[in-house]
Amino acid sequence: TTPLQSVGSGNAGVPVSFVLSGLTSNTTYYYRLDANNSRGESSGGPQSFTTLSTLPAPVLTSPSNGANSVATSPTFSWTSVAGATSYRIMIATTPSALPSDPTSSSCGTGCVIDDIPSGTSYSPLNGILVAGTTYYWEVHARSPQQYGTWSSIFSFSTLGPAISGLSISPTT
Repeated sequence: TTPLQSVGSGNAGVPVSFVLSGLTSNTTYYYRLDANNSRGESSGGPQSFTTLSTLPAPVLTSPSNGANSVATSPTFSWTSVAGATSYRIMIATTPSALPSDPTSSSCGTGCVIDDIPSGTSYSPLNGILVAGTTYYWEVHARSPQQYGTWSSIFSFSTLGPAISGLSISPTT
């Protein structure tokens, strides 16, 4: 049920709008308009619309799934998706922080990157990813009218921290 909207009086057509959220992709929804005034109520006939399907998932290409000794400032890359005008990349220290819902507006606890690049690659700023850490990442395509299905979740581990202050002496 939507809230009542006052459209004034008269017998001319009046546009009526309502913002909907939480709709499922590729689903048909039905509605009807009801009007009432001091003379009574009138119900319009049923109408329908179908939401667009989601864009397909991109394929993650780099860093590869399970990669080890990855630099702390790698370039992430994935395949392009027809119809996409941007992408969303999320990188986290736990896979449970990454959403599966294409319309999700946030990354959970452990999220370190949530960004919207326009192309099929992304390079984080230095200092965001930490040495010796396992990360999980995913990407989905976006357009002004559609969200995309999230890619598979890939993991990678950054190269461990450099050892400093170590000296080796020969033994006799």
